[in-house]
Amino acid sequence: MRRYFYFDIDGVLVDSRSTVRAAYETALGQRIDDVTWDRYWNRPWREWLPDYVGEVGEAVSVHRRKNDSYRELVEHGNLDWLPGASVARRLLTRDEPVRFVTGASETAAHIVLKAINLPIELLDTTEMSRRDKVTRLYHLEHRGGVIHVDDDPWVVEELERRSVPVIHYSGQSEADLLDELWTRSS
Repeated sequence: MRRYFYFDIDGVLVDSRSTVRAAYETALGQRIDDVTWDRYWNRPWREWLPDYVGEVGEAVSVHRRKNDSYRELVEHGNLDWLPGASVARRLLTRDEPVRFVTGASETAAHIVLKAINLPIELLDTTEMSRRDKVTRLYHLEHRGGVIHVDDDPWVVEELERRSVPVIHYSGQSEADLLDELWTRSS
C-alpha cells in the first residue's frame, strides 16, 4: 500500500515562531510577552486572538494586518528553513504523494509554501487544532495510509497511541529524516 507523506508546516518545514510573533506584534502595535506568546503560539488565531484583543471584529482586523506583516517579513527572508522542506521537495521529485497540514491560517500557509518553493495545491488542511489534526490523520490512515512528520510531542504521542505512523521531528538532518521516512514506509 502506498502511503501519503504528511508534513506539519511549522516546526518541520520552517521555523516561523519568531517571524509570526514579530508579525503579530507589528499588527497589534505592542510587544507580546514571552509567557503570553508561549500560551498562544501554535494555536489557530480564532482560538485565542478574539479574547486577547477583546472583540471578534478587532481580531479579524489584527489577523489581516498580521498576514500583511508576515508576508512582508517572509518576502525579506525572515524565515528559517528546516530539513523537512528539502525532504518534502525530494519526495516530490520522486513522484511520492506529499501533503501539508497546519494550524496556521490558509493565507499564512500559502505565504510559507510559496517562499520555500513547495506547491500550494498540496496543502491539505489549515487552522486545525492539535486534536483535529490527530483525528484527521487517524481517519486518513484508515482510508489508505499516511506517515506524518510533526514536531509537536503531544501530536506525536496521540498519533502513536492510535497506531498512526508518525515521525517526531526533533532536529534530525535531512538525510536522517529521509532515512526514517523510507524505513517507516517499507
